[in-house]
Amino acid sequence: MVLGLGFLYEMLRMKARLFYQYRKSKAMSTEIMSPARKRRLGMLSFVPLVAFLVALVNQLLVFGPIIERKDMYDHLALVNLTALHFDRIGIFYGVASLISLSVLLYYIIHLARLKTLASDYKFFWAVFLTMFQPISFIVFWYFKIRREPRELDMYPSL
Repeated sequence: MVLGLGFLYEMLRMKARLFYQYRKSKAMSTEIMSPARKRRLGMLSFVPLVAFLVALVNQLLVFGPIIERKDMYDHLALVNLTALHFDRIGIFYGVASLISLSVLLYYIIHLARLKTLASDYKFFWAVFLTMFQPISFIVFWYFKIRREPRELDMYPSL
């Protein structure tokens, strides 16, 4: 009987030690950045730029009659066309801005979770991403995410 209780005690102690090691390894949070995931993030980096280009093409289509007449110096006509199609132009640029904001938040969270990057570089990248979007997303992906190792040490979450 005593032998059985001793064995049970040792089993529970070993399980508790394994559970503690498991929790400790979860706190380290090694994230796997597969090549497919890096490619998807690369495609995600281009989405805000494409959205803003679509919004710009939409605005050029709205101003099409004025552009065809080579009448761009007529500011009253530009203001009238903008007022007439304000909701359409606003929706296109609003959707492009929301897409850009979501990618910006994703990349800043990714940046904040990195353990291997010094805080001054994180600050530089965060300011760069904020100031020069949507082009900065492509640059960030090319210089940081594409070159990250497969196993990446990260903080668990924010």
